[in-house]
Amino acid sequence: MKKNILIKKSKRFKPRKKFYFFLLGLSLIYTTSLLTLYNALHINYVLPLSHLFLFVHIIWFIIVLNIAVNMIRLYRYKPLNCKNSTLKEYPTVSLVTVAYNEPEEVSDLFVEAVAKIDYPRDKLEVIIVEDLKDSAPSNANSFNRLKEKNFDVTYITRNNRDGFRGGALNTALKNIKSKYVIVLDIDHLPLPNLIKKLVGYVEANPKYDVIMFPQKFRNKGDNAITLAANLGYELDYGVLRKGSSTLNSAFCVGSNWIGRTEKNS
Repeated sequence: MKKNILIKKSKRFKPRKKFYFFLLGLSLIYTTSLLTLYNALHINYVLPLSHLFLFVHIIWFIIVLNIAVNMIRLYRYKPLNCKNSTLKEYPTVSLVTVAYNEPEEVSDLFVEAVAKIDYPRDKLEVIIVEDLKDSAPSNANSFNRLKEKNFDVTYITRNNRDGFRGGALNTALKNIKSKYVIVLDIDHLPLPNLIKKLVGYVEANPKYDVIMFPQKFRNKGDNAITLAANLGYELDYGVLRKGSSTLNSAFCVGSNWIGRTEKNS
């Protein structure tokens, strides 16, 4: 599925909207708890599939409960500040991605998007780690086009898959000397304002070591699968991660984040 990074001006939750989420979360907890209790008391446990049904129902209850709790937590959520328009100096940034058995057109699209990024070239480096199969051609030609456009590019190949994606990211992180690192997927299309926007957020919020940001599927209207995937991301980044962040319990995944290369004390 085709993904695209979309960085917009941070929308602040209005008190009324927070209150609606709070009520919706309480309603979900009440409804799902009542339904689960009813099924547990009225199920016919003699039937062979009754225990399987109850097990699946409990899993569903836990998932909905997690969503509902994070909706309630949104009442305490405070959007981050951004000072991208007031940056006087641009810090050094490393843009990192990894690839494995990717079609050349995917790499080409990524390179075209990165080439349009609006950020000082002397402050930006691009690091690509590509895991290669024995018989698979590399996408080095695609990445070399960035060098031709005077980008500082470090292209690393691995002939093994030690640690898979995480191992490739660790290989990239060992080569970073910049102040900040941004990690993207190879099928992302970063918008030109991506780095300035993210640096603006991380500079304005010095107490955070890592800041995550959302993505959008650019082909979400193609079919039911792409639409469902996009809805999943909307729920994940629009509710779950924001709610979890109020208790500092949001976890960072392998993509869509900017971090400091030196941890705050």
